[in-house]
Amino acid sequence: MKIFCLLFLICFCIFPSNGHAFIVDTDKIYTYKALTEDILELSKLYPGLITYKSITTTPFGRNVWAIKVGNGETTILLNGAHHSREWLTTALLMKMIESYADFYPNVETVDDVHPSILDKVSIWFVPMVNPDGVLLQQFGLNAYPIGFHPFLIEMNEGSWDFNRWKANLFGMDLNRQYPANWSYLKGVKTKPSYQFYKGNCPLEAPEVKALVDFTYEVNPEIAINFVGVL
Repeated sequence: MKIFCLLFLICFCIFPSNGHAFIVDTDKIYTYKALTEDILELSKLYPGLITYKSITTTPFGRNVWAIKVGNGETTILLNGAHHSREWLTTALLMKMIESYADFYPNVETVDDVHPSILDKVSIWFVPMVNPDGVLLQQFGLNAYPIGFHPFLIEMNEGSWDFNRWKANLFGMDLNRQYPANWSYLKGVKTKPSYQFYKGNCPLEAPEVKALVDFTYEVNPEIAINFVGVL
């Protein structure tokens, strides 16, 4: 089933749409606001196929959204934007959601794989693991209360330019927050920073703790983290 599902993912990423106007716009900065609006629109457009929920709320009140495409018992989990500056992975995952839903009722079999596999398989997406950090990277200090600015500038090594920001809003590099080999991570910062600070202990960051709990909940056959090479 793992190979079968991977084949599905590969095959249907490369085919064009069936012609309707797409909701997900990947030609502009893809924000948390756009993500939330698109989730609502897609769930209305494909009510029997797309569902969603929040797996946690960040310290600044943003939802970490999980979106399910399909109705099968077998699950796959895809996630993106652990790092703030890699929000392009969010746009990619949302485009995948829309493409799969668009293909589902119409496309013929390709290499022995048909979109009806979504009757047997559910694909869970967590497109933006780090929404607070993404907002900072995209809009800078003005996105947050002025009282929080000195702390952010200090973690950014005195710079007011947040284009390079990778961490969550409290300076933890989220993909360094997982228990696997946590004690042996090298090249890490010793205090909160725009990158490379692993925290005081694994799963300290609420975003990562929620994603780990959610992974156990859905028990995927495969879990894939989409990253940007920057």
